[in-house]
Amino acid sequence: MMMNYLVLFILTLSSILIRVILVNSKTFSKNMAVGRLLYLVDILFVATIIFKPPNYATVVIDFLLLGLYSSITFKMKEFSQKIRNLVSELESKAREIRSAEAKTISVRKQFEELVLERDRLLESSGTRLKELISELGTKTRDINVAEANATTLKKQLEKLHLEYDVLLERAGV
Repeated sequence: MMMNYLVLFILTLSSILIRVILVNSKTFSKNMAVGRLLYLVDILFVATIIFKPPNYATVVIDFLLLGLYSSITFKMKEFSQKIRNLVSELESKAREIRSAEAKTISVRKQFEELVLERDRLLESSGTRLKELISELGTKTRDINVAEANATTLKKQLEKLHLEYDVLLERAGV
């Protein structure tokens, strides 16, 4: 009976030693509160074993508590691993978001440059269009003036033909 109690005590002490190592290791640095909680539970477990009178019922209860404690420890380890995985996934998503934001800023700058280029082209094409419209107006006026001159010259030519015909008739030709 005393031997079972001694084995339980040795197992608990080794469990405490393992928890102390885990609490002080770098892998447990993110979950220091969990490690300290495990360490405190171990100390309480050992204290209950030391201060209880050793009988068969207590040893059975202690073994049941040890089993429960081990399953809780396993679940806590599992949850801490899930938390670490989620944290790393969150960090990778944050990096992706920062990358997407950087790309968005880059695309926005390119868009602004294209808008400025478009405005510059519209302005220059508008200026060119105004020049062409002005040139068209000038050429239209020149054509109208030339047509008017041509009409005037035609009339003068007709008058000259009539005068020539009249002179030829008078000359008797």
